[in-house]
Amino acid sequence: MKMRMKMMMMMVMMRMMRRMVMMKMMMVVMMMMVMMMVMVMMVVVVMMKMVMVMMMVVVVMMMMVMVMMKMVMVMMMMMMMMMVMMMVMMVMMMMMMMMMMVMMMVMMMMVMMVMMGRGYRVTGHKGLLCFRSKHMTAFIEDILTRIQDLLELAPPDNGFLALLTSDDQLFMFEAAGVLIVNAESPAERKQALMRSLLQPLTDAFRLLLAKLPLAEPDERQAALADCLSHAVGFAR
Repeated sequence: MKMRMKMMMMMVMMRMMRRMVMMKMMMVVMMMMVMMMVMVMMVVVVMMKMVMVMMMVVVVMMMMVMVMMKMVMVMMMMMMMMMVMMMVMMVMMMMMMMMMMVMMMVMMMMVMMVMMGRGYRVTGHKGLLCFRSKHMTAFIEDILTRIQDLLELAPPDNGFLALLTSDDQLFMFEAAGVLIVNAESPAERKQALMRSLLQPLTDAFRLLLAKLPLAEPDERQAALADCLSHAVGFAR
């Protein structure tokens, strides 16, 4: 009996030991699984941080690209403005050159007609050289056509660049009047040429005279009055 009791106790103890070993193994396995889950979570967190860092880098690069594009656009706008300014300067230079060429052509034609003409008559008229020659009549219409743009009357604040000063325009009007009066042409032809010369001046005078009472700033009224006084001086 004692032996059996001992045998049974040993068997019970062995079973308990097996259960304890099984429980320890299960605990070890559970701890390993927990550790693996923690490691996986840490890896996931690290990867998420790396993804966020990469996204931030991409955002920074996109912002840099946008800034560079804006800088390129600003540089292009500056280059376009410089090109426009250069074109405006070139147009102004061409206009000045054309004005100088017209004045030189007028002076050269007057000198050539004086040099080539025979039997010309020289008289004094307001400090200008007046002459009468049969060679002059053929060039009067061409001269008046070429200098027509230089004789336009416009106030100084209309936004357009004046080609000549008022004194230069006065000289041009006097020179044109001298050419018409001293030409070898009938009186009717001289009257038509003089009308074509002064008609734009009278039209501009009427327009500016109508605008004078409506001008509000004093500077505007002064500019219009000055322009009207110049027109009166041109027509004398």
